[in-house]
Amino acid sequence: MDKDTKVKVTSTILGSVTVQLPNLNFTRIWPNKGAAVMIPFSILEEGLFDTGFSNLIHDGSLYIEDMAAKKALGLEADDAKEPENIVVLNENKMLFLLKTASVDVLKDTLSKVSLEQANNLAQYAIDHQINDFEKADIIKARTGRDITKSILLERENKVD
Repeated sequence: MDKDTKVKVTSTILGSVTVQLPNLNFTRIWPNKGAAVMIPFSILEEGLFDTGFSNLIHDGSLYIEDMAAKKALGLEADDAKEPENIVVLNENKMLFLLKTASVDVLKDTLSKVSLEQANNLAQYAIDHQINDFEKADIIKARTGRDITKSILLERENKVD
């Protein structure tokens, strides 16, 4: 991949993310979830040697959709058709997991995603008041977040 090619990097977390790579004279801010920044491939390639930036990429907090770029950076296997190492749950996938998917599919998916992505799923369930007790227990085991209790607290807060 050409060093000057720009790669879209999107934030998947609710808060603000700042990346500073002083040795590369690079600073970028993702102000919220869904914010995207175009980053030169050469910066990504060098930036992955920085532990903090590498962790943000590997846990899916900052996500690269371009499979060719991910393969060139060594983030996915060369023969991968779908993301395998870094899985990010979009809104449709979260809705499917919470409402339609079997418990086994949820368990399998939660074993593949980062803790950050599992927390995003828990927050989505709370925000949309989706509560399946069995699935809530599985999510609680992975994240420590009690969806049922959180939904009840949200309802109480709205009444007050």
